[in-house]
Order: sequence, then structure tokens, then C-alpha cells
Amino acid sequence: MGFTQSFKMAFKQLLSNKMRSLLTMLGIIIGVSSITLLISIAKGMEASLNEQMGDLGSNIISININPTSSNKIYSYEESDELRDIDGVADICQGRTGEVKLRYDEKEEKASVIATTDVYTKASPMENESGRFILADDVEYSTKVVVLGKKVAQKMFTLENPIGKYVKLNGMPYKVVGVLEKKGMNIMDSPDDSVFVPITTGQRLLKTKGVARIDIITESSVGMDSIIKTTEKTLKKKLGSKDDFMVFNQQEMIDSINTMQATMTAVLGSIASISLVVGGIGIMNIMLVSVTERTKEIGIRKALGAKRKTILVQFLIESIVVSLIGGIIGAIIGIVGANIFYVAVKLDPTISWGVVAFALGFSMLVGIVFGIMPANKASKLKPIQALRAE
Repeated sequence: MGFTQSFKMAFKQLLSNKMRSLLTMLGIIIGVSSITLLISIAKGMEASLNEQMGDLGSNIISININPTSSNKIYSYEESDELRDIDGVADICQGRTGEVKLRYDEKEEKASVIATTDVYTKASPMENESGRFILADDVEYSTKVVVLGKKVAQKMFTLENPIGKYVKLNGMPYKVVGVLEKKGMNIMDSPDDSVFVPITTGQRLLKTKGVARIDIITESSVGMDSIIKTTEKTLKKKLGSKDDFMVFNQQEMIDSINTMQATMTAVLGSIASISLVVGGIGIMNIMLVSVTERTKEIGIRKALGAKRKTILVQFLIESIVVSLIGGIIGAIIGIVGANIFYVAVKLDPTISWGVVAFALGFSMLVGIVFGIMPANKASKLKPIQALRAE
């Protein structure tokens, strides 16, 4: 009997017991769909995060300042000394807080980011209308504000905000720009924030200290030297390394990628357990099938069928069950992943390599767990098989 005939007989067996075949495939369907769905989602999140991190640039050193003593500050004016470090192209100082934002009768709390004109270099973004903070705004402490997209929509609805005045903690600020929609990133949410010059923000937030500094280096070469010099300067000003943290954006990107790869592997391993469970189900059903078809096996052997032919026949049936289940599971996983991407507004990222792996693994499960029933069927003696009821 050829392989074509064996496959035809395998499909015939599946169709003759449709419900049992479906239940047999269920474990494989769940396993393959889980692997495809979970890993595709993980890959999509990784791609989105890498895109955000890529925007930050690999030539940026970030500093978070959080003094353990309330009387320690690192002022905007003091932080300018970091520009003098060899290899530094520019720096961006910042401070965040919360303010009451009011326009006409609308009032709500909003996150405020007090920063400089260099902010858009450290965290690339574009203005939808108007402009961003300028160097003159910082130098002269002008009361101007740039609105994130969501804030502008909430406060102004269909009005054009440019040139209008809003109140931040009761003080009037002129709206000079609205940012394009950026989405959530790992540092903050620009869409839900308002931006003011850092010198103006010091009065608004009642503090002279900066909480975050981004150092833009001339290149990604020699970062370690710049970090060491930066740490030495900050320690001299603040007194303790516990009061600040200096990190390279590229190191953070590498760390996050490693963590995501580990998470993806763990998710894949957990989902693969379902495939093993599905394989056990296939083995059990195939053993039942061998028992039910004992007489058929006896007749075929009496007519000259070799042990190899019977072995291959039952093995093919097991593979067909697992492969069809794998295909159904892959389709469900792909559809589920696309629904997720639409729901969270991410670009679809289907890992076809993972789909191929899941289908291949499902076939392997069919072979491994089909060997025992196939071997049992091939070893039946013709006389004993023909006597079976």
C-alpha cells in the first residue's frame, strides 16, 4: 500500500468518527493556538518597545536624580556644567509634576513636564501645530505651554488651541503648540502631558532642582568614560551615589531585549505543555482505535500485509490528526493575535517562524505518541486478530 492510499484511509477514519476526531485534536489545537498567540503578542510588544527605545537613541545617557535628603538639590543652572564633559553634544534637563489645568469651565489634573528646547532631540516628536519650547523661552522664563494631543482634545475639543490661554495652578499660560499623538512610552505619556520651559516650571512646581537629565553624546563610542565622569561630577555635588542613577540607553535596550527573549521562551514552554497533553490524548485514542480495528488488522495481515505497512498506516493516521489540529490551532492563533493588535492599536507582528515551529512540533507529537499504538497494531498476530470480537 502506497503513502497516498495510507493518507486516504487516514482521512476516511477521521471522517467516520468526526466528534471523536475533533476531541482528539483539541489538545493540539489549544497547544498550537496558544504558542502562536502568546509568542506573536510577545514579539509584537517587543517590536513596539524596540521602536520606542530606538527613538530614544543609543547615544543618550540618562540620569535620574532622587536625593535621599530633602535639602539636596541639583539645580538647572548647576547641571549645565555637564555640557563641559568631553564627548557631550548637548543635555536636556527636566522635572515632572502635577498641576491643575483650566480652560473656561473645564478643569482637570494634568502631568506637567518642565524641560528645555533639547527635549525633542532626546525624545523625538513632532508638533501637530504651533511650535515647541524654544531656547528663548527657557532663558527668559516665558509663560508658554505646549499641549499633548489628548490634553488638547479634552480641553479644546474642536477649537484651535494655538494662541489661547490656559491656567496652570491659577496662572495664565499661552498655548504655543500641540504635539502629534505619540502614544505611551517607557518614560512618560506625552499625549497626557503639558510642557513648559524648565525655568518657568521651577516657579510653577516650587523647586529649583532637576529630576532628570538626558546627555546626548557626540557618538556611541566612549560612553563608559562619559558615564564615569558624569558620576564623579554628580557625586561631588550631591555627596552620595545613592542620590542618583546613571544609565546608558543602549544597555537598557539590551537588558529589555534579554528579558523579553526569556519571557517569550517561558511562554512558549508553557504553551508547549498543551501539545504534550494533546499528544497523550492522540495516543489514547489511537490505542482505542487499534482495539476496535483488531479484526481489520487481522484480515489485512492474512492477505499479506507486512508489519511495516500496518505500522506506517497507523503512524500516518496519528500524524494526520496532529497536523490538522495544528493547522486549525495556527489559524485560531493568528486571528487571535490580529484581534489583540487591533484592540491595543499595534502594528500586526505575526511570527511565521513560530507558526512553522508549532506545526512542526505538532507533527513530532503525532509521530512520538503515535509510535506505541502503531507498533502495537503491527505486532498483532493474524490468527489472534481474526478471533477478536
